[in-house]
Amino acid sequence: MPYTLTREQRDALHAEAITELAEIGDVYLALENDDYRLAQELWRRYEPLLLLLDQIGWDPTLPDSAAVVEVAMPDAQLVSAARRLTGVALGRLRHQIDQQQLEHGPDAESARHCIAVTETCSLLLADVALLRLAADRGEG
Repeated sequence: MPYTLTREQRDALHAEAITELAEIGDVYLALENDDYRLAQELWRRYEPLLLLLDQIGWDPTLPDSAAVVEVAMPDAQLVSAARRLTGVALGRLRHQIDQQQLEHGPDAESARHCIAVTETCSLLLADVALLRLAADRGEG
C-alpha cells in the first residue's frame, strides 16, 4: 500500500537522503581495494535511500502541481530508510543541543530540518506498523 507524504515531508526526506548519500563513493573505493564484503555492506546501507529517492523523486523540487507524493516501496526497505534518516537527523540535533547552537542562525534552520525529518519518519514507521497489525488481524 502506498504511503502519502506532503510536499514539505518529501522535501525534508529528500534533502536528508541526498546528504546521507555523500559517502556512496566509498563503494567504489572498497571495490578498488578488493574489499568486496565492505562494498556489499555499503550497498545494503545505501539501497533503501536510493529506493526512497526513486519513489519521491531525485530532483530537489517537485512540479507545482504535486501537492503530495506517494511512496510504494517494500515496507522493509521503507522502514530501513526511515530508521536510518531518523538516526542521522537525531544525531545531528543531539550534537547541536550539546553544542548549544540552537539559539539563532543556520543551526536553528538545521534543527528545524532535523525535527521535520524525524517527525516524517516517525509517521511512516507508525503507518507501516499499523498496516502490519491490520494485516495480521486479517483486516487489510
